[in-house]
Amino acid sequence: MDMRNVIGRWPSREDLAADLNETPASIRMWFHRNRISAKFDVRLVAAAKKRNIFLTYEELAHARADGSVVKIGAG
Repeated sequence: MDMRNVIGRWPSREDLAADLNETPASIRMWFHRNRISAKFDVRLVAAAKKRNIFLTYEELAHARADGSVVKIGAG
C-alpha cells in the first residue's frame, strides 16, 4: 500500500479535499508525490470513518514507512 492507495479510497480527489477542508490542488500534489504529511492522519481516519471507508493509523504508518502491504487479519 502507498499513499496513492489511501487517496484512491475516496470516490474522487475532490471529495477527499472537501472532507479535509483542503484544496483539490493539495490532494493532487499529495498524489503526485505519493506522500501525505502525518499531521493529516487524525483528519484522514475521521473522514474515512464518516464515509464508511476502512482506514487505520497502522495502514497509514506502513504506507508512510516503506510502502509495504498491510494484510488485515494476518497473524
